[in-house]
Amino acid sequence: MKSTLLILAGLFFAHLLFAQTKVKLKYEAKRIKFDDKSVSFKKGGKFNLQLSGINTAHHMFKIETKHLEISSPSPEVLKPLGLTNNVAFNSNGSVKKDDLNTRMIRLYGVKKLADSIRKSTDTLPNSMKVVKALEKIHIIYDNPSTNEELRQRVVADIAVINADAELTKAIIVNTQRYNEEFLNDYATALTRAEELKQKSYLSYIDYLINSQKAKEFQLSDTFTASKDLTEIRLILIDTYSKDTLYNAVETIYNFNGVGLSFSTGFFHTRFLSDSPYYLEVRPDGNKGINSDMKMKSDISIGGFGHLYWKAKTWLRIGPGLGLSISPFDGKSRYLAGGGLLFGKEKMIGLTFGGAWAKVKQLSRLVSQDASGRYLPADATTVPTFERIKTSWFFGLNYNLVSTRK
Repeated sequence: MKSTLLILAGLFFAHLLFAQTKVKLKYEAKRIKFDDKSVSFKKGGKFNLQLSGINTAHHMFKIETKHLEISSPSPEVLKPLGLTNNVAFNSNGSVKKDDLNTRMIRLYGVKKLADSIRKSTDTLPNSMKVVKALEKIHIIYDNPSTNEELRQRVVADIAVINADAELTKAIIVNTQRYNEEFLNDYATALTRAEELKQKSYLSYIDYLINSQKAKEFQLSDTFTASKDLTEIRLILIDTYSKDTLYNAVETIYNFNGVGLSFSTGFFHTRFLSDSPYYLEVRPDGNKGINSDMKMKSDISIGGFGHLYWKAKTWLRIGPGLGLSISPFDGKSRYLAGGGLLFGKEKMIGLTFGGAWAKVKQLSRLVSQDASGRYLPADATTVPTFERIKTSWFFGLNYNLVSTRK
């Protein structure tokens, strides 16, 4: 019983390890489109793409993946922190004209049927049409017993026609026969050989044979999504015409996983500004200490570093540290808290948490009586010292300069 449980547990974890998610696409209107327009990949997951709307007899689907991080520069303020046919020859060694014509006509027949199947089954395989086309070619080639034997007879036709051109050329060189009829035969032989060079007749019969097992979809290689996004180059090639039908890059954003991002922003804090003190002579000759109205709220400008978890392709959540400087008093505010970043690459965020800064306090040299705080008559400045004071902050952040890396 124990060993059975271990085996079942092993199979379960193996399934989790090797499980793949199939993402469906379709080729239509000369474009490849995802069935789900909002598709995203889970970071660390294994995926493959299934393309439909094609015929695998002549369509080849390939992908190239590139996994990239979304990188944001750190704000300046944060930097401190064989032949089977019989061949008929003439007495002089060349191949008989009738035999050559028959072979060439048969090859033309193969190409014509292959072209017809390619056109009529462009995006939807049809095995019945292919079977009927092959039956016609079997009749043309005197009904060979198998498709492989049929293929060998096509190979033989190609070889004999090419050989005739070489033989005819050799006869001219060796016998120096230049009569008009023989030269016409040689020109015809060269034309046939050139035709075979320009068109791969063997590929036509191979195409028809392979078309019997063609499918209307194809799976890509498996890949693992990593980092922040995956760039996928989708390539569709028509192997029959040797033409590239589609070649474009799609960006799929990933979710899950952790990362680090930087943003710039405006931070609102309270009670972290200095009181503006000044001296005023009192009736008793001492200097009274007065202060202007203290600024309770302050807006500072700075940067924030986010250590985030990517909950959605467009949402990052997590803690962070920051530093901002007030344009009003030039003092630094140190920030620690958390926040949200919204956006896939260019982001806007909300941050909140605790803030602290050095705030000026009155020195113990300051005396106080019923009239208030004062200094001796000869005092010219208000003695103060700095003390760390804490408060809270709320920030509006943005990151509009992110790059792919």
